[in-house]
Amino acid sequence: MRRLVNRELSKARLQSSPGSVGQGVAVRSVIEGIAKTLSRSPRGSGLSWRIEVSPAAFIDLSEEDATELFGVLLDNAVKWTRSEIRVTSQSEHCRLRVDIEDDGPGVPSEQIARLGQRGLRFDETTEGTGLGLSIAADIIEAYAGEMTFAARLPRGLCVSVILPRRA
Repeated sequence: MRRLVNRELSKARLQSSPGSVGQGVAVRSVIEGIAKTLSRSPRGSGLSWRIEVSPAAFIDLSEEDATELFGVLLDNAVKWTRSEIRVTSQSEHCRLRVDIEDDGPGVPSEQIARLGQRGLRFDETTEGTGLGLSIAADIIEAYAGEMTFAARLPRGLCVSVILPRRA
């Protein structure tokens, strides 16, 4: 309950200053910190992490928002992957694209378009509230970013996030 209240407070903060720019955050540092924490969890121990993000990749988000955003996305990847999570980045003009790929069961193509809808859960047997991806979408929207989902072949899911890049 506390997490939901804190998220609603964060959402109100984001809405009060739409399009605000953060101080600039090193993406690799945030992702490595989250991966280290998740690796110590029961689900995360024993997973292979491939983090291929440049140390010079900075995004214009606050550290709090970047940590929450990538925390949600990496936690989902840990929840569904079989053995490996791969995180890559690529600069695209004044934006940075971050791809998070897992080798889990993936999502049927007819359900991919519904990912990120608040409260939506495709598998009621796993823990969760169905709010994680909608929280990520709120953060991304506040910074004029984009989030897309695609099947990863031969299995798994790729979540792509495109955000303003810090020059």
